[in-house]
Amino acid sequence: MSQRTDGLDNAGIRGVLTGAALGATDCLFAPYASDAFGISRRPLTPEGLKLSFELARMAYTLDIEPWMRAGWADFSVQVDNQLTTGIKARENDSFAERVRAVIGSLRLTRARMAVREHNPLMQVTGALRQRAESDTIKAVVMARPAAEGRFVVAVGFMGTGTRFYDWFSNFRLDTADGFHKGFSQLTQAFIKNEKEILFPDTAEALGLSKLTLSDILREMQTENSRFSLWMAGHSQGAAVMQVYCDYLLRRMGIPQRNVFGCGFASPTVAGNDIAADGAGYPLCHILNADDLITRMGSLKHFGLCLQYSPDERFRDLAYGWSRQAADRDARRDAERLTLYITDTPSFLTAFTALLTVVFQEKSDDAIFGGSEGLLSIAPIDRVFSFAGRKAKETLGNMIEYMRRSYRDLVGREMDDAEVTFLMDGCRPFVQSVPLKRLLGALYDRLYPPHSLYNSTENGAYWRIVNERSGELRPFVWQDGPSAPPHRRYAREYYTFQTPPPMRPARPQARRVPPRRRAIHVRR
Repeated sequence: MSQRTDGLDNAGIRGVLTGAALGATDCLFAPYASDAFGISRRPLTPEGLKLSFELARMAYTLDIEPWMRAGWADFSVQVDNQLTTGIKARENDSFAERVRAVIGSLRLTRARMAVREHNPLMQVTGALRQRAESDTIKAVVMARPAAEGRFVVAVGFMGTGTRFYDWFSNFRLDTADGFHKGFSQLTQAFIKNEKEILFPDTAEALGLSKLTLSDILREMQTENSRFSLWMAGHSQGAAVMQVYCDYLLRRMGIPQRNVFGCGFASPTVAGNDIAADGAGYPLCHILNADDLITRMGSLKHFGLCLQYSPDERFRDLAYGWSRQAADRDARRDAERLTLYITDTPSFLTAFTALLTVVFQEKSDDAIFGGSEGLLSIAPIDRVFSFAGRKAKETLGNMIEYMRRSYRDLVGREMDDAEVTFLMDGCRPFVQSVPLKRLLGALYDRLYPPHSLYNSTENGAYWRIVNERSGELRPFVWQDGPSAPPHRRYAREYYTFQTPPPMRPARPQARRVPPRRRAIHVRR
Protein backbone atom coordinates (compact mmCIF):
# COMPACT_ATOMS: atom_id res chain seq x y z
CA MET A 1 0.00 0.00 0.00
CA SER A 2 1.66 3.19 -1.14
CA GLN A 3 -0.21 6.10 0.40
CA ARG A 4 -0.22 9.52 -1.24
CA THR A 5 -1.00 12.31 1.15
CA ASP A 6 1.17 15.18 -0.09
CA GLY A 7 -1.49 16.34 -2.50
CA LEU A 8 -3.99 16.89 0.28
CA ASP A 9 -4.55 20.26 1.92
CA ASN A 10 -2.07 21.87 4.30
CA ALA A 11 0.66 19.29 3.70
CA GLY A 12 3.29 22.05 3.40
CA ILE A 13 3.33 22.92 7.12
CA ARG A 14 6.82 22.01 8.32
CA GLY A 15 8.35 20.88 11.60
CA VAL A 16 10.61 23.30 13.45
CA LEU A 17 13.49 20.87 14.09
CA THR A 18 13.87 19.08 10.77
CA GLY A 19 11.79 20.99 8.21
CA ALA A 20 9.76 17.85 7.52
CA ALA A 21 6.32 18.40 5.96
CA LEU A 22 4.01 17.39 8.80
CA GLY A 23 1.23 16.25 6.48
CA ALA A 24 3.33 14.26 4.00
CA THR A 25 2.77 10.72 5.30
CA ASP A 26 3.38 8.75 2.09
CA CYS A 27 7.11 8.87 2.90
CA LEU A 28 6.36 6.44 5.75
CA PHE A 29 4.96 3.76 3.48
CA ALA A 30 7.54 3.23 0.75
CA PRO A 31 7.28 -0.03 -1.23
CA TYR A 32 8.77 -3.12 0.39
CA ALA A 33 12.41 -3.93 -0.39
CA SER A 34 14.98 -6.44 0.81
CA ASP A 35 17.44 -5.00 3.36
CA ALA A 36 21.12 -5.84 3.91
CA PHE A 37 20.10 -8.95 5.89
CA GLY A 38 17.69 -10.29 3.27
CA ILE A 39 14.63 -9.23 5.27
CA SER A 40 11.75 -7.71 3.31
CA ARG A 41 10.58 -4.50 4.97
CA ARG A 42 9.44 -0.97 4.25
CA PRO A 43 12.65 1.07 3.92
CA LEU A 44 13.17 4.18 6.01
CA THR A 45 13.21 7.28 3.81
CA PRO A 46 14.97 10.56 4.70
CA GLU A 47 11.58 12.26 4.89
CA GLY A 48 10.15 9.48 7.05
CA LEU A 49 13.11 9.74 9.42
CA LYS A 50 12.60 13.47 9.90
CA LEU A 51 8.83 13.24 10.20
CA SER A 52 9.18 10.53 12.86
CA PHE A 53 11.65 12.75 14.74
CA GLU A 54 9.04 15.53 14.79
CA LEU A 55 6.41 13.16 16.19
CA ALA A 56 8.79 11.90 18.87
CA ARG A 57 9.43 15.51 19.89
CA MET A 58 5.73 16.44 19.87
CA ALA A 59 5.04 13.61 22.31
CA TYR A 60 7.09 15.65 24.83
CA THR A 61 5.77 19.12 24.07
CA LEU A 62 2.14 18.28 23.17
CA ASP A 63 2.38 21.21 20.76
CA ILE A 64 -0.38 20.05 18.41
CA GLU A 65 -1.09 23.38 16.67
CA PRO A 66 1.30 22.84 13.70
CA TRP A 67 -0.05 19.33 13.22
CA MET A 68 -3.60 20.69 13.17
CA ARG A 69 -2.59 23.13 10.47
CA ALA A 70 -1.12 20.21 8.52
CA GLY A 71 -4.50 18.45 8.46
CA TRP A 72 -4.24 16.17 11.50
CA ALA A 73 -7.33 15.78 13.72
CA ASP A 74 -8.85 13.60 16.45
CA PHE A 75 -6.18 14.33 19.05
CA SER A 76 -6.01 12.28 22.25
CA VAL A 77 -3.47 12.67 25.04
CA GLN A 78 -2.82 10.14 27.79
CA VAL A 79 -0.73 11.13 30.83
CA ASP A 80 -0.52 8.40 33.46
CA ASN A 81 -4.06 7.09 33.95
CA GLN A 82 -5.73 10.28 32.70
CA LEU A 83 -7.03 10.41 29.12
CA THR A 84 -8.01 13.52 27.18
CA THR A 85 -9.66 12.27 23.99
CA GLY A 86 -11.73 13.25 20.98
CA ILE A 87 -10.36 16.76 20.48
CA LYS A 88 -12.07 17.71 17.24
CA ALA A 89 -10.77 19.79 14.37
CA ARG A 90 -13.80 20.32 12.14
CA GLU A 91 -13.02 21.17 8.55
CA ASN A 92 -15.97 23.57 8.42
CA ASP A 93 -14.51 25.62 11.29
CA SER A 94 -12.01 28.34 10.59
CA PHE A 95 -8.42 27.63 11.53
CA ALA A 96 -8.53 30.31 14.24
CA GLU A 97 -11.62 28.72 15.78
CA ARG A 98 -10.00 25.29 15.75
CA VAL A 99 -6.81 26.55 17.40
CA ARG A 100 -8.74 28.46 20.06
CA ALA A 101 -10.83 25.39 20.81
CA VAL A 102 -7.77 23.23 21.38
CA ILE A 103 -5.27 25.64 22.92
CA GLY A 104 -7.98 26.92 25.23
CA SER A 105 -9.01 23.42 26.27
CA LEU A 106 -8.66 23.07 30.03
CA ARG A 107 -8.23 19.33 29.66
CA LEU A 108 -5.26 19.66 27.32
CA THR A 109 -3.71 22.30 29.56
CA ARG A 110 -4.03 19.94 32.49
CA ALA A 111 -2.35 17.18 30.49
CA ARG A 112 0.62 19.44 29.79
CA MET A 113 0.81 20.41 33.45
CA ALA A 114 0.66 16.77 34.55
CA VAL A 115 3.69 15.90 32.41
CA ARG A 116 5.70 18.57 34.26
CA GLU A 117 4.25 18.10 37.75
CA HIS A 118 6.56 19.60 40.40
CA ASN A 119 4.22 19.88 43.39
CA PRO A 120 6.01 18.00 46.23
CA LEU A 121 2.80 16.41 47.53
CA MET A 122 1.78 15.24 44.05
CA GLN A 123 5.30 13.92 43.47
CA VAL A 124 5.12 11.78 46.60
CA THR A 125 1.60 10.63 45.73
CA GLY A 126 2.75 9.68 42.24
CA ALA A 127 5.77 7.83 43.61
CA LEU A 128 3.64 5.83 46.04
CA ARG A 129 1.36 4.87 43.18
CA GLN A 130 4.33 3.32 41.32
CA ARG A 131 5.30 0.90 44.06
CA ALA A 132 3.07 -1.88 42.76
CA GLU A 133 2.85 -1.10 39.06
CA SER A 134 4.07 1.57 36.64
CA ASP A 135 1.33 3.71 35.09
CA THR A 136 3.34 6.71 33.92
CA ILE A 137 2.60 6.12 30.23
CA LYS A 138 2.51 9.31 28.16
CA ALA A 139 1.23 9.24 24.58
CA VAL A 140 -0.43 11.39 21.94
CA VAL A 141 -2.73 9.92 19.27
CA MET A 142 -4.06 11.64 16.12
CA ALA A 143 -5.35 10.82 12.64
CA ARG A 144 -5.16 12.27 9.15
CA PRO A 145 -6.93 11.46 5.88
CA ALA A 146 -4.78 9.95 3.18
CA ALA A 147 -5.56 9.42 -0.50
CA GLU A 148 -8.21 7.09 -1.87
CA GLY A 149 -10.33 7.04 1.28
CA ARG A 150 -7.55 5.88 3.57
CA PHE A 151 -6.38 7.22 6.94
CA VAL A 152 -3.10 7.31 8.88
CA VAL A 153 -3.33 6.98 12.65
CA ALA A 154 -0.24 8.29 14.49
CA VAL A 155 0.86 7.41 18.02
CA GLY A 156 3.74 9.29 19.63
CA PHE A 157 5.05 7.74 22.85
CA MET A 158 6.85 10.14 25.19
CA GLY A 159 10.12 9.18 26.86
CA THR A 160 10.94 9.42 30.54
CA GLY A 161 9.62 12.68 31.98
CA THR A 162 11.06 15.18 34.43
CA ARG A 163 9.22 13.80 37.47
CA PHE A 164 11.61 11.62 39.47
CA TYR A 165 9.12 8.73 39.69
CA ASP A 166 8.93 8.60 35.88
CA TRP A 167 12.19 6.67 36.19
CA PHE A 168 10.71 3.88 38.31
CA SER A 169 9.45 1.88 35.32
CA ASN A 170 12.90 1.99 33.68
CA PHE A 171 14.37 0.14 36.64
CA ARG A 172 11.81 -2.66 36.72
CA LEU A 173 14.44 -4.81 35.05
CA ASP A 174 12.87 -8.19 35.74
CA THR A 175 10.72 -9.70 33.00
CA ALA A 176 6.98 -10.16 32.39
CA ASP A 177 5.93 -12.47 29.55
CA GLY A 178 9.42 -12.20 28.11
CA PHE A 179 9.56 -8.39 28.19
CA HIS A 180 11.18 -5.76 30.38
CA LYS A 181 8.58 -5.54 33.14
CA GLY A 182 8.44 -1.76 33.40
CA PHE A 183 8.02 -1.22 29.66
CA SER A 184 5.41 -3.98 29.54
CA GLN A 185 3.38 -2.34 32.32
CA LEU A 186 3.46 1.04 30.57
CA THR A 187 2.27 -0.61 27.35
CA GLN A 188 -0.61 -2.29 29.15
CA ALA A 189 -1.61 1.09 30.62
CA PHE A 190 -1.99 2.38 27.05
CA ILE A 191 -3.79 -0.72 25.77
CA LYS A 192 -6.41 -0.39 28.52
CA ASN A 193 -7.64 2.84 26.88
CA GLU A 194 -8.01 1.54 23.30
CA LYS A 195 -11.81 1.44 23.63
CA GLU A 196 -11.88 4.98 25.06
CA ILE A 197 -9.66 6.78 22.51
CA LEU A 198 -12.10 8.53 20.15
CA PHE A 199 -11.85 9.70 16.54
CA PRO A 200 -14.90 11.96 16.03
CA ASP A 201 -13.76 13.68 12.82
CA THR A 202 -12.77 10.38 11.21
CA ALA A 203 -16.07 8.84 12.31
CA GLU A 204 -17.95 11.72 10.71
CA ALA A 205 -16.01 11.28 7.46
CA LEU A 206 -16.98 7.60 7.41
CA GLY A 207 -20.62 8.21 8.33
CA LEU A 208 -20.26 6.51 11.74
CA SER A 209 -21.74 7.59 15.04
CA LYS A 210 -18.61 6.57 16.95
CA LEU A 211 -15.10 5.33 16.19
CA THR A 212 -12.47 4.20 18.72
CA LEU A 213 -8.88 3.02 18.46
CA SER A 214 -10.15 -0.47 19.26
CA ASP A 215 -12.46 -0.31 16.23
CA ILE A 216 -9.62 0.84 14.01
CA LEU A 217 -7.30 -1.95 15.17
CA ARG A 218 -9.98 -4.53 14.40
CA GLU A 219 -10.23 -3.30 10.82
CA MET A 220 -6.43 -3.24 10.58
CA GLN A 221 -6.48 -7.03 10.99
CA THR A 222 -7.52 -7.18 7.32
CA GLU A 223 -5.05 -6.84 4.46
CA ASN A 224 -7.14 -4.17 2.71
CA SER A 225 -7.68 -2.02 5.81
CA ARG A 226 -8.38 1.65 5.23
CA PHE A 227 -6.18 2.43 8.24
CA SER A 228 -2.41 2.38 8.72
CA LEU A 229 -0.67 2.93 12.05
CA TRP A 230 2.51 5.00 12.37
CA MET A 231 4.41 5.18 15.67
CA ALA A 232 7.42 7.10 16.97
CA GLY A 233 9.08 7.67 20.31
CA HIS A 234 12.29 8.52 22.12
CA SER A 235 13.96 6.47 24.86
CA GLN A 236 11.27 4.97 27.09
CA GLY A 237 8.74 5.94 24.41
CA ALA A 238 10.67 3.94 21.80
CA ALA A 239 10.67 0.98 24.19
CA VAL A 240 6.88 1.12 24.62
CA MET A 241 6.57 1.39 20.83
CA GLN A 242 8.34 -1.97 20.46
CA VAL A 243 6.25 -3.79 23.04
CA TYR A 244 3.06 -2.32 21.56
CA CYS A 245 4.13 -3.40 18.06
CA ASP A 246 4.59 -6.96 19.31
CA TYR A 247 1.09 -6.81 20.83
CA LEU A 248 -0.37 -5.64 17.50
CA LEU A 249 1.39 -8.25 15.40
CA ARG A 250 1.39 -11.34 17.61
CA ARG A 251 -1.62 -10.84 19.88
CA MET A 252 -3.99 -9.06 17.48
CA GLY A 253 -2.78 -10.59 14.23
CA ILE A 254 -2.45 -7.25 12.41
CA PRO A 255 -0.45 -7.62 9.16
CA GLN A 256 2.96 -5.96 9.24
CA ARG A 257 2.16 -3.93 6.13
CA ASN A 258 -0.38 -1.93 8.15
CA VAL A 259 2.18 -0.82 10.79
CA PHE A 260 5.37 1.27 10.74
CA GLY A 261 7.42 2.77 13.56
CA CYS A 262 10.65 4.69 14.10
CA GLY A 263 12.35 5.04 17.47
CA PHE A 264 15.23 7.19 18.72
CA ALA A 265 17.61 6.16 21.53
CA SER A 266 15.60 2.96 21.89
CA PRO A 267 16.38 0.64 24.81
CA THR A 268 16.26 -3.12 24.39
CA VAL A 269 12.92 -4.61 25.45
CA ALA A 270 12.79 -8.39 24.94
CA GLY A 271 14.43 -11.44 26.47
CA ASN A 272 15.91 -14.42 24.67
CA ASP A 273 12.73 -16.49 24.82
CA ILE A 274 10.34 -14.31 22.81
CA ALA A 275 9.69 -13.44 19.16
CA ALA A 276 12.60 -15.13 17.41
CA ASP A 277 11.55 -13.26 14.25
CA GLY A 278 11.59 -9.86 15.97
CA ALA A 279 14.33 -8.62 13.64
CA GLY A 280 11.74 -8.53 10.87
CA TYR A 281 9.30 -6.28 12.72
CA PRO A 282 8.29 -3.09 10.82
CA LEU A 283 10.35 -0.86 13.11
CA CYS A 284 13.55 1.18 12.73
CA HIS A 285 15.74 2.48 15.54
CA ILE A 286 18.24 5.34 15.36
CA LEU A 287 20.98 4.65 17.91
CA ASN A 288 24.02 6.63 19.05
CA ALA A 289 26.94 4.28 19.78
CA ASP A 290 27.94 6.54 22.71
CA ASP A 291 24.44 6.20 24.21
CA LEU A 292 24.50 3.70 27.08
CA ILE A 293 20.70 3.65 27.36
CA THR A 294 20.39 1.93 23.98
CA ARG A 295 22.43 -0.98 25.36
CA MET A 296 20.15 -1.47 28.36
CA GLY A 297 16.63 -2.57 29.17
CA SER A 298 16.46 -6.25 28.35
CA LEU A 299 18.43 -8.21 25.74
CA LYS A 300 17.36 -7.13 22.24
CA HIS A 301 15.49 -4.64 20.05
CA PHE A 302 12.67 -5.51 17.67
CA GLY A 303 13.21 -4.36 14.09
CA LEU A 304 16.16 -2.82 12.22
CA CYS A 305 18.76 -0.84 14.19
CA LEU A 306 20.72 2.00 12.53
CA GLN A 307 23.74 3.00 14.61
CA TYR A 308 25.88 6.12 14.37
CA SER A 309 29.44 6.05 15.75
CA PRO A 310 30.44 9.58 16.84
CA ASP A 311 33.80 11.21 16.24
CA GLU A 312 35.37 13.85 18.48
CA ARG A 313 33.97 16.74 16.47
CA PHE A 314 30.45 15.38 16.91
CA ARG A 315 31.01 15.02 20.68
CA ASP A 316 32.26 18.60 20.92
CA LEU A 317 29.22 19.93 19.07
CA ALA A 318 26.49 17.75 20.56
CA TYR A 319 27.36 16.92 24.17
CA GLY A 320 28.36 20.22 25.74
CA TRP A 321 30.85 18.55 28.06
CA SER A 322 32.87 20.66 30.46
CA ARG A 323 36.46 21.17 29.35
CA GLN A 324 37.86 21.69 32.83
CA ALA A 325 40.74 19.31 33.52
CA ALA A 326 39.13 17.83 36.64
CA ASP A 327 35.91 17.08 34.78
CA ARG A 328 37.78 15.54 31.85
CA ASP A 329 39.73 13.33 34.25
CA ALA A 330 36.51 12.24 35.98
CA ARG A 331 34.93 11.36 32.63
CA ARG A 332 38.00 9.33 31.72
CA ASP A 333 37.72 7.44 35.01
CA ALA A 334 34.01 6.87 34.47
CA GLU A 335 34.72 5.61 30.95
CA ARG A 336 36.62 2.65 32.39
CA LEU A 337 33.28 1.47 33.70
CA THR A 338 31.00 2.57 30.88
CA LEU A 339 33.12 0.93 28.17
CA TYR A 340 32.46 -2.37 29.90
CA ILE A 341 28.69 -1.91 29.47
CA THR A 342 27.58 -3.54 26.23
CA ASP A 343 24.15 -4.85 27.29
CA THR A 344 21.82 -5.09 30.27
CA PRO A 345 23.67 -7.94 32.05
CA SER A 346 26.99 -6.06 31.85
CA PHE A 347 25.23 -2.87 33.06
CA LEU A 348 23.85 -4.72 36.08
CA THR A 349 27.27 -6.20 36.83
CA ALA A 350 29.11 -2.88 36.43
CA PHE A 351 26.74 -0.87 38.60
CA THR A 352 26.62 -3.61 41.24
CA ALA A 353 30.39 -3.25 41.48
CA LEU A 354 30.28 0.55 41.56
CA LEU A 355 27.51 0.80 44.18
CA THR A 356 29.21 -1.83 46.32
CA VAL A 357 32.41 0.24 46.36
CA VAL A 358 30.44 3.41 47.16
CA PHE A 359 28.70 1.49 49.95
CA GLN A 360 32.07 0.41 51.35
CA GLU A 361 34.04 3.62 50.84
CA LYS A 362 31.54 6.45 51.46
CA SER A 363 29.87 7.31 54.73
CA ASP A 364 26.33 8.66 55.08
CA ASP A 365 27.88 12.08 55.64
CA ALA A 366 29.83 11.80 52.40
CA ILE A 367 26.66 10.84 50.58
CA PHE A 368 24.42 13.51 52.07
CA GLY A 369 26.76 16.19 53.29
CA GLY A 370 27.55 19.62 51.91
CA SER A 371 28.01 20.72 48.34
CA GLU A 372 29.64 17.43 47.28
CA GLY A 373 26.88 15.10 48.50
CA LEU A 374 24.07 13.44 46.63
CA LEU A 375 21.52 15.92 47.94
CA SER A 376 23.17 18.68 45.91
CA ILE A 377 22.08 16.91 42.71
CA ALA A 378 18.46 17.05 41.54
CA PRO A 379 16.47 14.83 41.27
CA ILE A 380 18.64 12.53 43.39
CA ASP A 381 17.78 14.67 46.42
CA ARG A 382 14.08 13.84 45.96
CA VAL A 383 14.78 10.14 45.45
CA PHE A 384 16.75 9.84 48.68
CA SER A 385 14.32 12.04 50.57
CA PHE A 386 11.57 9.68 49.46
CA ALA A 387 13.71 6.77 50.66
CA GLY A 388 13.89 8.33 54.11
CA ARG A 389 17.50 9.57 53.83
CA LYS A 390 18.82 6.09 54.68
CA ALA A 391 21.60 6.17 52.16
CA LYS A 392 23.38 2.91 52.86
CA GLU A 393 20.17 0.98 53.32
CA THR A 394 18.95 2.30 49.96
CA LEU A 395 22.22 1.42 48.23
CA GLY A 396 22.10 -2.06 49.75
CA ASN A 397 18.58 -2.58 48.44
CA MET A 398 19.65 -1.37 44.99
CA ILE A 399 22.57 -3.82 44.92
CA GLU A 400 20.32 -6.72 45.87
CA TYR A 401 17.75 -5.67 43.30
CA MET A 402 20.38 -5.60 40.53
CA ARG A 403 21.54 -9.08 41.45
CA ARG A 404 17.96 -10.36 41.47
CA SER A 405 17.22 -8.70 38.11
CA TYR A 406 20.35 -10.26 36.62
CA ARG A 407 19.26 -13.68 37.82
CA ASP A 408 15.77 -13.21 36.38
CA LEU A 409 17.04 -11.97 33.01
CA VAL A 410 20.01 -14.28 32.42
CA GLY A 411 18.89 -17.35 34.35
CA ARG A 412 21.97 -17.61 36.58
CA GLU A 413 23.69 -15.77 39.39
CA MET A 414 25.97 -12.81 38.73
CA ASP A 415 29.64 -13.79 38.45
CA ASP A 416 31.22 -12.67 41.74
CA ALA A 417 34.74 -12.88 40.32
CA GLU A 418 33.73 -10.43 37.61
CA VAL A 419 32.14 -8.11 40.17
CA THR A 420 35.33 -8.21 42.26
CA PHE A 421 37.47 -7.40 39.21
CA LEU A 422 35.33 -4.36 38.41
CA MET A 423 35.31 -3.26 42.05
CA ASP A 424 39.11 -3.24 42.03
CA GLY A 425 39.01 -0.99 38.97
CA CYS A 426 36.41 1.36 40.50
CA ARG A 427 37.88 1.71 43.96
CA PRO A 428 40.74 4.14 43.21
CA PHE A 429 38.55 6.81 41.61
CA VAL A 430 35.69 6.31 44.10
CA GLN A 431 38.23 6.95 46.86
CA SER A 432 39.86 9.95 45.18
CA VAL A 433 36.96 11.73 43.47
CA PRO A 434 34.17 13.54 45.36
CA LEU A 435 30.88 11.74 44.92
CA LYS A 436 29.23 14.68 43.18
CA ARG A 437 31.99 14.87 40.55
CA LEU A 438 31.90 11.10 40.07
CA LEU A 439 28.15 11.14 39.50
CA GLY A 440 28.51 14.19 37.26
CA ALA A 441 30.97 12.26 35.10
CA LEU A 442 28.55 9.33 34.88
CA TYR A 443 25.76 11.79 34.02
CA ASP A 444 27.92 13.20 31.20
CA ARG A 445 28.37 9.69 29.84
CA LEU A 446 24.64 8.93 30.11
CA TYR A 447 22.53 11.98 29.30
CA PRO A 448 24.13 14.17 26.55
CA PRO A 449 24.64 11.22 24.16
CA HIS A 450 21.01 10.25 24.84
CA SER A 451 19.34 13.63 24.31
CA LEU A 452 16.75 14.04 21.54
CA TYR A 453 17.08 17.81 21.23
CA ASN A 454 17.54 20.89 23.41
CA SER A 455 17.39 24.62 23.01
CA THR A 456 21.13 25.30 22.81
CA GLU A 457 23.09 22.37 21.37
CA ASN A 458 20.10 20.78 19.58
CA GLY A 459 20.93 17.38 21.04
CA ALA A 460 22.76 14.29 19.87
CA TYR A 461 19.85 12.74 17.99
CA TRP A 462 18.91 16.01 16.30
CA ARG A 463 22.43 16.16 14.88
CA ILE A 464 22.35 12.51 13.79
CA VAL A 465 19.03 13.01 11.97
CA ASN A 466 19.88 16.34 10.37
CA GLU A 467 23.62 16.07 9.80
CA ARG A 468 24.87 12.46 10.04
CA SER A 469 22.08 10.28 8.66
CA GLY A 470 24.37 9.12 5.85
CA GLU A 471 26.65 7.41 8.40
CA LEU A 472 24.24 4.92 9.96
CA ARG A 473 25.36 1.31 10.10
CA PRO A 474 22.56 -1.29 10.20
CA PHE A 475 22.37 -4.25 12.54
CA VAL A 476 19.75 -6.72 13.70
CA TRP A 477 19.60 -8.92 16.76
CA GLN A 478 20.22 -12.58 16.03
CA ASP A 479 19.13 -15.27 18.46
CA GLY A 480 21.46 -18.12 19.30
CA PRO A 481 20.39 -21.64 20.31
CA SER A 482 22.19 -21.56 23.66
CA ALA A 483 23.56 -18.00 23.98
CA PRO A 484 22.07 -14.53 24.51
CA PRO A 485 21.05 -12.56 21.38
CA HIS A 486 23.93 -10.87 19.58
CA ARG A 487 24.21 -8.04 17.04
CA ARG A 488 24.67 -8.88 13.38
CA TYR A 489 26.08 -5.85 11.55
CA ALA A 490 25.92 -5.02 7.85
CA ARG A 491 29.17 -4.18 6.13
CA GLU A 492 27.99 -0.92 4.60
CA TYR A 493 26.20 2.19 5.77
CA TYR A 494 22.43 2.27 5.43
CA THR A 495 21.20 3.39 2.01
CA PHE A 496 18.07 5.49 2.27
CA GLN A 497 15.33 4.81 -0.24
CA THR A 498 13.54 7.72 -1.88
CA PRO A 499 9.86 7.13 -2.72
CA PRO A 500 8.86 7.26 -6.41
CA PRO A 501 7.91 10.71 -7.73
CA MET A 502 4.50 11.83 -6.57
CA ARG A 503 1.67 11.82 -9.06
CA PRO A 504 -0.06 15.20 -9.48
CA ALA A 505 -2.54 15.97 -6.75
CA ARG A 506 -6.20 16.06 -7.68
CA PRO A 507 -8.21 19.18 -6.85
CA GLN A 508 -9.82 19.09 -3.42
CA ALA A 509 -13.35 18.99 -4.88
CA ARG A 510 -12.56 15.79 -6.75
CA ARG A 511 -11.17 13.79 -3.83
CA VAL A 512 -12.39 10.20 -3.85
CA PRO A 513 -14.97 9.75 -1.08
CA PRO A 514 -14.38 7.10 1.59
CA ARG A 515 -15.41 3.61 0.53
CA ARG A 516 -18.36 2.39 2.58
CA ARG A 517 -17.31 -0.87 4.06
CA ALA A 518 -18.48 -2.66 7.18
CA ILE A 519 -16.72 -1.75 10.37
CA HIS A 520 -17.66 -2.94 13.83
CA VAL A 521 -18.17 -0.08 16.26
CA ARG A 522 -19.64 0.36 19.69
CA ARG A 523 -22.84 2.37 19.46
